[in-house]
Amino acid sequence: MNLHYYIEKAKKFCDENKLSTRFFILIDYSIPSGKDRFFVVDFIKEAIIFKTLTTHGSARGYNNGYEKCFVERGMGNIISPVYFSNKYDSFCSSLGKILINEKYSGFYGRAYRLDSLEEINSNIRKRCVVLHEWDVIPDCEVFPEEIIESHGCPAISSTAFSFIEKIIDDNPGMMIWVVE
Repeated sequence: MNLHYYIEKAKKFCDENKLSTRFFILIDYSIPSGKDRFFVVDFIKEAIIFKTLTTHGSARGYNNGYEKCFVERGMGNIISPVYFSNKYDSFCSSLGKILINEKYSGFYGRAYRLDSLEEINSNIRKRCVVLHEWDVIPDCEVFPEEIIESHGCPAISSTAFSFIEKIIDDNPGMMIWVVE
């Protein structure tokens, strides 16, 4: 992963769209689910300040319509594919730039609603894709094992959520950038 590239592009996008220019979250779904692939990036330090595991969608919905998948990654291991879609009820992950919005308490606990910043994920709120904690997600890498899949939400462990919650709350207008 070329972190400098993502920092440069994210900073420009956040400046132009009047979003937080202190931190952003980068999710890299080219990394297997048993490895850290959710990164909190500090624009000022130009560095990752926190990383953790995150789920991807199961694509087992009623309206799949998925567009892309990964079947073989990492050290030649065949692992669950990551499917991407913007369709309602697809249970797929979403790509692109996403705004972290209001905090609420949901089925899995603490969560943030997400809103689209690009056409590629324009249905993210309607699809109920949110950033949430989930107590079944481990706090450390388990590769070559995988973690549980979601209905499309990027869920993280409760411990990880506690860490990023203060950063998000103190920096309104934070962006998540989901890449493959």
